[in-house]
Amino acid sequence: MKKHILIPSFIKIFFLLLLLGMCGMACFSCQQEGQPLDIAPEEFVKMIPFSSNEVILDVRTKGEYNQGHLENAVLIDMYQQGFKEKIKNLDPAKTYYVYCYSGSRSKSAVKIMRKEGLDAFNIKGGTIRLSKTNISFVK
Repeated sequence: MKKHILIPSFIKIFFLLLLLGMCGMACFSCQQEGQPLDIAPEEFVKMIPFSSNEVILDVRTKGEYNQGHLENAVLIDMYQQGFKEKIKNLDPAKTYYVYCYSGSRSKSAVKIMRKEGLDAFNIKGGTIRLSKTNISFVK
């Protein structure tokens, strides 16, 4: 004869509430982000000129930056040691538009920035797609 293990009702209720709480927290964190991660280069270009509360952030290397960058872009090389510390020192009252060469590094940077509570957007496709718009790069 098989023995059945009976789990007291209060334990079942506890685990059910725990599971519901975890689902609720996951939904809340999704709602906190609420904004899309990427912005199309064509949309970004339409937004220029920017207000003083908006910053263009270039996360490429200094060499890449020196070959040509967006006007008024602030360089914070994602590959340099101390990148996360520099991100933590950014003004949380500003909105950041982040780019790199292809959009990969900038997407990673935006995820880090959002974890720090910053309002940040990845310019999708980086300089590759930006160069196909009417925006110019300066040296």
